[in-house]
Amino acid sequence: MERKYMEHAAPAVFIALVGMVSLFSVATGVMLTSIEMDYGVTTSAVGLIPALSSGGESLAYVLAGFWRKRRLGIRELAAYFICLFLVTLAIGLRPPFFALCMLYGLLGLLVGFLNFAGNTVVASSYTQDRSKYIAILYVSMGMGCALASLYPTSALDRGVYWGRLYRQYALYVALLAVAAITALLPRLHRFGDISCGSRVEGGGESALSFLVKKGRAKLAALCLVALMYQGHQIVLVSWIASYMTQWLHVDAVSAGVTISLFSMGLLISRLLSALLSKRFTTRQMVVAGCLLGGGLLASGLFAGRAAAMMVTFPLAGMVTGWILPMVISCGYNLFPENPVAVASTINTASALGGMSFSWLAGIIAHSVSFPAAISLTVLNLLAAALLMLLIPSGRTAEKQ
Repeated sequence: MERKYMEHAAPAVFIALVGMVSLFSVATGVMLTSIEMDYGVTTSAVGLIPALSSGGESLAYVLAGFWRKRRLGIRELAAYFICLFLVTLAIGLRPPFFALCMLYGLLGLLVGFLNFAGNTVVASSYTQDRSKYIAILYVSMGMGCALASLYPTSALDRGVYWGRLYRQYALYVALLAVAAITALLPRLHRFGDISCGSRVEGGGESALSFLVKKGRAKLAALCLVALMYQGHQIVLVSWIASYMTQWLHVDAVSAGVTISLFSMGLLISRLLSALLSKRFTTRQMVVAGCLLGGGLLASGLFAGRAAAMMVTFPLAGMVTGWILPMVISCGYNLFPENPVAVASTINTASALGGMSFSWLAGIIAHSVSFPAAISLTVLNLLAAALLMLLIPSGRTAEKQ
């Protein structure tokens, strides 16, 4: 029993942590309208918040490629949670807008480091059935996202100040730190630290250097698929609440419920992926998910009614949630000897997609219209389907 606990403690705790910290991505989108009104800035200016958050996440994956130690002990975990606590608290104290944007960038950096650690701890701990456990990691993330919008939307609807919510999140981080470190103490006491994957052959590589080497064209194409997919998801999660409240004049609670239903669809998708991947190839599932998801989102947006979105958005989530985990698993299949570099490379690309398209959506919403901005969430899925079709057959087309 003790041996099994030692083997599974670290991946289990990191799977839970990734899910619990994923709330920050959804909460940011829910609060954008409140922040915009509080600071009196334009829609394109407030669009810097999700863009910098995704940019910080991307930077985390790049920096992780140069991480020499790749071990986590008590000091590293404590330092991480202290930083997360201070950044969350500082956001809640309503700093000047420029400082607020920088703090969101730091928040994205910290979330990115945790996502990287979660991916690599799980991938290193389970060399057999790796795709299964990566899917469980993303199920945890989906659960966090599904629940994340419920509390802030109801609180904002009751008139609670958005900054107060972030001060409450700081307390949440403190409690999370105590729980995580307590759960890991037996493992840390026995082994001293936790492995986050081995160094890449040749002394380690950054995401960029790993990507550009000869014979990695398929991985580059997978990165583009991840970039377009994450651009779709971040645009939707970050901007759909503002689109529904400002353009469709829907109440904030309904907008928050729509996000939660979409996130629940993602969760169901990741639960179903293990079963479906036994019958269909990765290429078939990714392409079908992109096309069906794009069609469902387009039908809901075209209807222009909250009720229609509450039906089509969770269905879209159910057919798109498996895309990113399957793309990452494809990368692991291409380079099973280097899971750390694969995770860093694909996650860097996905975070860059979230950063660039969320920023672009804010500009389009300000200069053109909200419907034009939110249409990126559909166009990105169609582009991801095309890119997946262009990848040559091979390990990327295998059943997982």
